[in-house]
Amino acid sequence: MKKLILLALLIGFGSTSIAQETWRNITDTYSHRKILPDGQKIWIAREGGLICIDNASHDTTYYNHANSGMPFTNIYDICLDPEGRLWLASPGGGIASKDGETWTSYNTTNTTLPNNRAYSIKCDSKGGIWACLSHYLVKYEGENWTSYSLDTLGGDMLFPTMLDIDKDDRVLFGNYGIKAWDGNQLTTYTTANSPLSSNQIGFVKTFPDGKTWIGHPFGGLTITDFSTWEYYDTLVADIPLQKVYAFDQMSNGDYWLGTYEGKLYHHNGNDWEIVNPTSPLDSIRYFRYIAVDENDKLYFAAYPNCTFDGESWEKLSTPGSGFKGNIVRHLLHASDQTTWTASYTGMTRIKDNVITNYNHDDRDTYLSTTCFAEDNYGVLYVAHYDGISKFVNNTWIRYFPDSGSEMFSINNMCFDGDNNLWYTEGYSLYKYDGINLTTFSYYSNNFPAKEAFCLEVDNDGKIICGIDKGIAIWNGTKWVAELNPEAGNHDYPKVWDIAVRNNDIWLSSHDGLTKYDGLTWTTYNSENSPIPLNYVFQFDFDAEGNVWFMNGRENLVKYDGVNFEVISYFESGMNWGTNNKLRIDYLNNIWMGGYDVGISIYNENGISLSLEELENTNLSQEIIQVAYPNPTNGLLNIAYKLPENQSGWMLSITDLQGRQIDAFTLSGNESSIRYSTDKLNSGLYLITVFNTKGKVSSTTKVQVIK
Repeated sequence: MKKLILLALLIGFGSTSIAQETWRNITDTYSHRKILPDGQKIWIAREGGLICIDNASHDTTYYNHANSGMPFTNIYDICLDPEGRLWLASPGGGIASKDGETWTSYNTTNTTLPNNRAYSIKCDSKGGIWACLSHYLVKYEGENWTSYSLDTLGGDMLFPTMLDIDKDDRVLFGNYGIKAWDGNQLTTYTTANSPLSSNQIGFVKTFPDGKTWIGHPFGGLTITDFSTWEYYDTLVADIPLQKVYAFDQMSNGDYWLGTYEGKLYHHNGNDWEIVNPTSPLDSIRYFRYIAVDENDKLYFAAYPNCTFDGESWEKLSTPGSGFKGNIVRHLLHASDQTTWTASYTGMTRIKDNVITNYNHDDRDTYLSTTCFAEDNYGVLYVAHYDGISKFVNNTWIRYFPDSGSEMFSINNMCFDGDNNLWYTEGYSLYKYDGINLTTFSYYSNNFPAKEAFCLEVDNDGKIICGIDKGIAIWNGTKWVAELNPEAGNHDYPKVWDIAVRNNDIWLSSHDGLTKYDGLTWTTYNSENSPIPLNYVFQFDFDAEGNVWFMNGRENLVKYDGVNFEVISYFESGMNWGTNNKLRIDYLNNIWMGGYDVGISIYNENGISLSLEELENTNLSQEIIQVAYPNPTNGLLNIAYKLPENQSGWMLSITDLQGRQIDAFTLSGNESSIRYSTDKLNSGLYLITVFNTKGKVSSTTKVQVIK
């Protein structure tokens, strides 16, 4: 029987020690970059972490930055040295090695490495470790790193992603032309000075016969010993050879080659033939890597990932969270305590540790989604490549327009106090009342800026739109621009995010984090605070009123109104990458996502993704015993019962966008309060009870009708 090992709740859910877990990574387990046979084990490098499969027991172990000593999650390349140590290269986390259960991290904070952007790694015949970094070729020997600047060597290849060692122990690298470094001299091979057929390099590998194979993404295969050159634009008659990214050799000398288009070729010693998979596989596409183990079993990083033992085809099953879509374009925590993510491949719902994906299985027909919004009655909407749909009775149905249209750039949506839908597309802002569509732009309806960015609703239900160097507020009849006079003059004046907290408007930009109270603009950045960088993307407020934000791509920052706390990447468990999305859920977990990073979750008091995971399991959702009348248009009576011998409980009232309207300190084991809804607009609101650690124990929904 197969057994799945999850290290400290790596990707799956359900750990009994969840209260001690402060970081968690949720990533797509599908995208395999490299497969490395290692005796009875198989190592798989992914952008979502490292997988180890034991071929004898079929145990599968997952490693990522949050659940192990591995200093990063996104892996570009792996290799083994003669001592059996595993080496890993990350495009943002540097280099790491795994020796048994011991992890060692190599980065700019603890070595002389020039940067942390490592793309490929290989071991030479003497045990030296070579890696390609941005602008550098580096070698590890003994305990020291030696760096060779490509600028100094005369190389014009600043981001080499392909690396191998040839028969003369020269280091071959490149993605535009081939460079060969022998320790003293750099030799360049391009179409201008050699028979190389194309400068575009998809894959490089040297085989035991001393010949180096070079796959080209836009034109065939080159085979060379750097004295003689052979080029193939076809392997089987009348079938062009294109997009070559993967090949390997079996112990009997047979070769296998795969293309990104989905053609799989086998050379039996005499001729090339095309091989078609058999059941349970209908087809294979997108070959990215081929590996052969000691028993001549083939492993394919493709779609789907699979194996072939010479007789049978099998899918290479690496079960994990089920999450799809590492490119997170939007995060929303809905009023029903559900988290949604939008990505190029569709959307994902996470609720009570259950992940549900809504996307196309066929990668040629992606359902590209961009953002979500929830209306005043708790109905969820999503923007996608040809319109806007809404979620009704667990089914997505089209909302606007009635049929498909090209709406590729809807990046922000929200609903105002009257339940009108607002969204930004391109350079314009739109309002849709269910019947009529109104356009606001620099050239129509007097919008005060040339581009509309993020959207928010203030306490009066009015729309606030981020513009260059400030905000524009719709007062119901016209736009009023409020510009920050201290905003920097740079190429990125964009306001990334807006939030209303009490009577203050907060916004983020490349100038830092800014608070506007209606009179004064106060900006926090690297010039006047401990924030390392000025770039602040999305931000959010936790249950205690602290603001959290991503600063650049490396730092998570907490600001309590007085002090800043900076959590750097190497001190955290977050995925490396452009973490420019951040939202805090009803249990005070901080969710981060972005381009090719999946999701990272952080809670300084311990992660809980459902009420059942809380440390105090006896805390019932019945703390709020009743809230009446519901709906209400006046006074709201809230009766509650707190656990005995516990203090520090608070009650908050928020709208569906997470803006806190009011908060009260609770006392006594059993009591009630009367709350006037005079300052609330019509719509749905959440009544939440939480303790001083931010652990929510009870939430109920109330409708206000005016």
